[in-house]
This record gives sequence, structure tokens and C-alpha cells, in this order.
Amino acid sequence: MRYKIILMLMLVISTVSCKRKILYPIPKSEPKPPTTVNHFYFYFEKDGKDELYIAENYYDFDHYRNGIDFFEDAGANHQGQLLIGFKHASFEMGLFFYPGITHTGIYTLKHSDEAITESNGYTYLNQNQAYIYPLFTHNYQYISEDNCGSVEITYLSSDKREFKGRFNMTLYAPQSQDSIVIKNGHFWIDLDKLNIVQ
Repeated sequence: MRYKIILMLMLVISTVSCKRKILYPIPKSEPKPPTTVNHFYFYFEKDGKDELYIAENYYDFDHYRNGIDFFEDAGANHQGQLLIGFKHASFEMGLFFYPGITHTGIYTLKHSDEAITESNGYTYLNQNQAYIYPLFTHNYQYISEDNCGSVEITYLSSDKREFKGRFNMTLYAPQSQDSIVIKNGHFWIDLDKLNIVQ
């Protein structure tokens, strides 16, 4: 009889503890902006609150994709530099600098004329631009327009191989007349350590 009472008490306790887990779930921790070298992130307003988007490397079967890429000879006549942040099934964002990242300070964005050439390469006009393919909203490409925002380079090493920056902008989708606001973007790039698999 004593064993039956103990068994019954254990059953009641386990039922109550299960119900408590359902009634009081452990909250999920919010993602935090990265602080280490070679990061790229920004905030986008979604469902009334700012949501953090962070560029990340990923593997897809035997395919590897970098979360951050930097092209030193990009754009029209290869006279610019292109920084791309990417997250699988989320976004691809590009910041184009003409004639490259040459100094600390503000780079004001202009109209983006990204175009696919016959050789399937990308060409850009000779001015600072931005674009994003935000897979978290629609499949439209959003582009910069004149004075829609800026990128500020806050640190640039003497050899120009390491730099930090922040950005805020409103980008537009010509196909839909829609716009999105990118807030509190940040990157810290060391080209000598970028995309080195360890």
C-alpha cells in the first residue's frame, strides 16, 4: 500500500511539472550583433519591431557559400570595390564603393544601375550604391536612389586591408514602388583573414 501511495505521488508531481513547463516556457534568447572581426549585420523592421539580420557562411550539400565577400576590382572598368553580406534563404546585400574605400568618412549613396551584362557579370555606374535581395520579404531587388542613405567608414588601416563601417538607408524596388528601411548596419572586415576556413 505504501508503494502505491508513493507511486501515486510521483505521478501527480510529474504531471504538475509537465504542466508547469507548458504554462511557463523558457523564453528564446534574442540573437545579438557579432563583435568579432569579419562580420556584417543590419536591422530591418518586420511586424512592428526591428529584427537583426547577420551574414553567415553555410554549406549546402557539397556547395559552400561565404557569408561575406569582397571584390576589389568591381564595377564599371573595374574601378570600384564591392562588399557583399549574405545569409542563406534570408538576404544578399551589396555595398559598392567608387573608386573604392579610400578614406574614413561618409560615402553618400546614389542611384543604383546594377545590370547583368552579356557575360552574366555585374556592372555598376561610377558612384557609391547599395542593393539588397531580401528573401525575408519579396523576391524583388531593392536598390539605392540618390541621397537615400549613406555608409560611414569609421576605421581604415594604413594599408587599407582592414576597415569598419556603419550604414543606414532606404532602398527601393522599381518593380513594385515599394521601399524598405535598413537600420544600424555594421561591418568589420579584415581582408587578410576574410573567408579563411579553419
